[in-house]
Amino acid sequence: MEELEHKYEVVIDVTEDKQKLPDDVKKELKESGMMDDKGKLKLKGVSPKMLKKMKQEFVKCPVLKR
Repeated sequence: MEELEHKYEVVIDVTEDKQKLPDDVKKELKESGMMDDKGKLKLKGVSPKMLKKMKQEFVKCPVLKR
C-alpha cells in the first residue's frame, strides 16, 4: 500500500494535566449522544482505560497554530 500525500505532519503529544473541554464542545458532544448529562464521555467500542489515555493526548494544529 503506498503512502497518501499529506500537507501537514501532526505529532500527538501526551500530557499528565487534565484537558478542559470548552462549553461549546461539551454541548455538541451531548447533542450527538457522546456525553451524558453528568459530563462523562460515552463512546461505544472504546474501553474506559483507552478513553482515559486518549484524554491525555493532544495535537498542535499547524493551521491554527494552537
